[in-house]
Amino acid sequence: QTDNEAKITFDENKSNLIDQWILSEFNRHLRLATDHLNAYRFDLFTKTWYDFTWHYFCDWYLEMLKVDDE
Repeated sequence: QTDNEAKITFDENKSNLIDQWILSEFNRHLRLATDHLNAYRFDLFTKTWYDFTWHYFCDWYLEMLKVDDE
């Protein structure tokens, strides 16, 4: 990990599998978005965050949390 590389970590003892999954997806999308931004590909940068927000966070993560609470 370089000084410019950002990453969110989590305590595996305090998080469940769903939380670990979304954080791994976030970190994967963060790497992709950073690469796109460094290449001045603002179209792909915004698409990366759009895809993460709607297709991973909203469509899957929030829905899995609902099931987990039931």
